[in-house]
Amino acid sequence: QFVDQYAEAYCGWVENCGKLAEQFGTLDECLTNRTVFAQAELTPADCDYSPKAAKTCITEIKDNESCNINSAMPEACTEVSSCFGDTGG
Repeated sequence: QFVDQYAEAYCGWVENCGKLAEQFGTLDECLTNRTVFAQAELTPADCDYSPKAAKTCITEIKDNESCNINSAMPEACTEVSSCFGDTGG
């Protein structure tokens, strides 16, 4: 559920900022891209999942009024999974 909410929130933000075409092409392509990203990076299997961080992540994306693509993913999104950024080293 978080994966879908994240993809929808993120792509909605990109679309509202008028950056959808340059970043992803179409809304469907964005949703697919972000769903795959969230499954692989934000909620990998065998990792601890934080519902609180997930909720904060979605809220912060929706509330983000900046259209700076570098601020597209709030820090809370990196805390949804205990494995984010874990390269296994």
